[in-house]
Amino acid sequence: MVPGRRTAGAAGGLIAAGLLDRALAPQLKPLSSVAAAAVGTSQSIGPVRVYQYAICPFCNKVKSLLDLYQVPYEAVDVNPLTKKEIKAWSGGYRKVPISMFGDEQVNDSPVIATRIMDELEAAGTIPKKDAARFRSPAALKWAEWSDKEFAVLLFPNITRNFDEAYEAFGYVHEVPHFSLVDKWSNQFVGAFAMWMAQGKIKKKYGIEDERAAVYVALVSLTPNPNPNPNPSPSPNPNPNPNPDLRRDGSTRASAANRSQAARRPTLQTSASSAA
Repeated sequence: MVPGRRTAGAAGGLIAAGLLDRALAPQLKPLSSVAAAAVGTSQSIGPVRVYQYAICPFCNKVKSLLDLYQVPYEAVDVNPLTKKEIKAWSGGYRKVPISMFGDEQVNDSPVIATRIMDELEAAGTIPKKDAARFRSPAALKWAEWSDKEFAVLLFPNITRNFDEAYEAFGYVHEVPHFSLVDKWSNQFVGAFAMWMAQGKIKKKYGIEDERAAVYVALVSLTPNPNPNPNPSPSPNPNPNPNPDLRRDGSTRASAANRSQAARRPTLQTSASSAA
């Protein structure tokens, strides 16, 4: 076989394999009428569909809020490379999460979270105090911190090297509507791209040690934070603030008095014998 025909044959085989793989891949289906009727705690909030990446912290924030108030929803994984699940109808918006409340598209996790709480409050399915707490200055401050300061630390921690990035993207093999080509291309290409971007993310946010940065961020939420991510052990693991205090609760002076009292009968006996 001549080289040109051999190359054309190989290319044709790859194209045919790709088309066959695409044809055999499970197709994404809309909610059935039964599922749509079951979704949501009230007619005002359902049906809910969340377009996501499984490892996206902002997507998981939205799902956690839905789980907290037991709102059923459908999570749809978006192909990170092609965005085919949202590209045709999202109006050019290519980020996740995107939530669909019936036929209405809502973008960006803070906006989605607010919409969920508004719908639940309007339906009377949550206490008024929960809605008020959600909108309180303390809650809004914490939400802003988690989005702008903490979430940005998570990406560098799961892509420190290619192996970790490859492992993080392993979730694509569990997505039923991804084809075999989708799964392997996303795990290899996606992992490599994210690993290469890790350094740029660290530089952008001034992160030197991503592990230490996460530790400091987490302990900042505690009443008495310890800013040292590698605290050194105390030279005396059980220091005694009172060196004169013994284990039984007595002091050295009282112990000495008891010792002297115990010896007195012996001294008196010896004196009597000598007399």
